[in-house]
Amino acid sequence: MKNTMNKTVVLALLFTGALHSVSAEGDFTDRIKVHTRIGYFIEADVEYGADTISPSYGTTPDGDAYNYEDGYVLTGPNGNSGGVTWYWGYDDASQVVGDTIQMTRSTYAASGDAYDMGASHEFPGIELVYSHEVQEKEGRFFGFDIGGSYQPLRFNQRGSYVPTVTTVTDEFAFTSGTTPPDAPYQGSYDGPGFVISSTPNTISSVTTPGAPVSVSSELHGSLWGLHIGPYMDAPINDRFFIHASGGLSLALLDATFKWNNGGTAPSSGRDQDYEFLGGAYMAGNLNWYANETWILSAGVRFEYLKSYEKNFDGNRLELDLDHMLYWTFGVGRDF
Repeated sequence: MKNTMNKTVVLALLFTGALHSVSAEGDFTDRIKVHTRIGYFIEADVEYGADTISPSYGTTPDGDAYNYEDGYVLTGPNGNSGGVTWYWGYDDASQVVGDTIQMTRSTYAASGDAYDMGASHEFPGIELVYSHEVQEKEGRFFGFDIGGSYQPLRFNQRGSYVPTVTTVTDEFAFTSGTTPPDAPYQGSYDGPGFVISSTPNTISSVTTPGAPVSVSSELHGSLWGLHIGPYMDAPINDRFFIHASGGLSLALLDATFKWNNGGTAPSSGRDQDYEFLGGAYMAGNLNWYANETWILSAGVRFEYLKSYEKNFDGNRLELDLDHMLYWTFGVGRDF
């Protein structure tokens, strides 16, 4: 047991000495850098409920919803055989015009426009980068970088849009010479009852602007990043050198979205979502040796990630991450 321990210690010492020898002969170095960074062109858009909304007007004696503001014409148990139905009703005597019953309904459509939530560069992020040098050639140094980053995201949007209101008037014929029941009248599903045509004839359709609708939204999130790729150090003189790198970029997006969409069918809520994103990066830094081991660094970094899209209760959120630009400032140390 004692001999085994002694052999282990000797081997460890020999291995450490070999690494030290290789490092001394090849002048290989490792480096740790800590950067603060400010991101630009990180943008978000939100599109509020572009679906057409048909308001609910009332219910029939059988519990079915009206399909018009002032009545209903629905399918009875005979499937509206012969193009007529007894499952209908109307509210006011003025709807009887000649040998027809006229009914009106309105639908509301959101604008469908996308609203700019602005850019998120108010909050600086941070990154930690480890660099390992593997080769020196013609005065330049080559190796690989691996790093992690955190970038907070904050967006806010408040505004309004004007929906459109389309009002349609349909008429339903009944047999000439007959008289429909007095208003208000509600026919039942089972019937029987006075029959009218089940096929509408549209006599007018008018689209007008509706009342303004207030909307607001907030996006709070975090972008947790990982990048790895080769680098090159190109000395300018004894104190200054350029560090250039590029490679694979991965990120986990943690997004919390809050929205409030007023109007005919109000929608508001809060939801959280996670998504993994992939892409690539390129970076360049100007570095200055304050002494033999400590470095001050400033640079720029371009990063591409797949853009994020998500539908939250009919409101579509898009986060543009495909052309991010960062200014980076930090400190590092060789060891």
